[in-house]
Amino acid sequence: MKKILSLLLALLMVGALVTAQAEPMSWWDQFLNLQETHENVIWKPFTEETGIEVEYQNYDAASFKEAFDLAMGTDQGPSVMSYAWGGNEAVAKYNNGYFSPLSVNKEDLPDYVQATLAEGYTMFDGQVYSFPTFAHNHYDLFWYNKEKVSEVPQTLAEMRELLKSLTNAENNVYGIALPLTDTGRMNGIINYLAEMSGGVYDIDYATGQYVFNDDITKAVFKFFVDIWEDGSVHPASTTLKTRTVRERWANDEAVFAIDGCWYPGSIKNAFGAEYLDKLGVAAAPVVGETRNPVCTAPSTGTFYLSSFCKDTEAGTNLMLRLLSDEYAIALAEAMDQPPLNTAALEKAENVAEVYVEGCKIMASQMGYRPEPQVRNSAVGDVYTELMTISPNVGDIYVGYITGAITDWETALDEYTAAMNAELDRAIETCRSMGSNVSRDDFIFSNYVRGEDYTSDKYAELK
Repeated sequence: MKKILSLLLALLMVGALVTAQAEPMSWWDQFLNLQETHENVIWKPFTEETGIEVEYQNYDAASFKEAFDLAMGTDQGPSVMSYAWGGNEAVAKYNNGYFSPLSVNKEDLPDYVQATLAEGYTMFDGQVYSFPTFAHNHYDLFWYNKEKVSEVPQTLAEMRELLKSLTNAENNVYGIALPLTDTGRMNGIINYLAEMSGGVYDIDYATGQYVFNDDITKAVFKFFVDIWEDGSVHPASTTLKTRTVRERWANDEAVFAIDGCWYPGSIKNAFGAEYLDKLGVAAAPVVGETRNPVCTAPSTGTFYLSSFCKDTEAGTNLMLRLLSDEYAIALAEAMDQPPLNTAALEKAENVAEVYVEGCKIMASQMGYRPEPQVRNSAVGDVYTELMTISPNVGDIYVGYITGAITDWETALDEYTAAMNAELDRAIETCRSMGSNVSRDDFIFSNYVRGEDYTSDKYAELK
């Protein structure tokens, strides 16, 4: 930490020469719950010390991506941007010129931060472009009204029955509300539950093939079909985003919601601390008796300097403040995503017990899956070449319940085949352009499903 403080002081000396008339830094993110924290801990101190104003714009994650893509054709984009894309898309965004490098070396960062950095995610060509500020988290916690539920079942079959028993359509009360306008979020929820149930999230690393049509994924998908057909899902869900799902829960129209460990902070921020008194949390139920960890690839950064940033020294100064103890403690107290510096949880005050419980559940289920790009950096060329295939699993679910898709099992088969064909095409295209990459890079013979794939295991394959 001494190294980072020394670097920050040096950058502050440079910033002190900046006049109040300096061009503002624009900051775009999807973290509405953290606006006050960022204002008090990051932006105001930065402005006081450098004379540079910070202008803030908030979006939900889906709107953020659209807004930034549009900004790429103008000169109106942010200086600092949150990351709203999939993990393995970071290298494509780098290749497309979305990011600017930080004026800091890896060795200058705290050890716990250095341990999270990975080429193709937070580093490109050996330069640091970002760092995570949050601990790993997933969309797999079931939040509920504990005034109406005393125990959450462990299996999806039992959960289906509970949701039916909680539903009273005449009184506008339903077992659960879902964010069905955000099909990307539903895609993640279904795939994560499949992985927790002993299946795969997307790629079966024993074969290197995308799999969205195995028995486990179909069982999870069928659960969501069943609860819709049972009438247990709030019918307004087809118009809801994650934020508006919370409104239905707060208004006692839905007993359950599926969301990340930031849910208590979001509820408190939007509706008041009194709503936390009725909030309970549980691990997601699974298909059978098996509960595997939910695994992720290495972390992307939480924020990046965008290619619109005209002063990378000042931008780096601004972003390094995200590594302060004060900010980590503030994150915990905001009950948002837990800080990467997990020691801050012990120092935080006025944190709801249900938030701590959710963080503990999440941490106990966290693991790492193999990442082909860590094994072979040329896989990043493939990720850049890959075209988006739709409908994805979340799209198929919404399409089915709204009548646009009549046979969801066939749709999952077709999506699986299309994803594998696109991966093969992208690999062949990259090979024809000189990239040393193959489908073998996606096969990890030493991976055991359900076990944490730690960094040392990559060396075993060489």
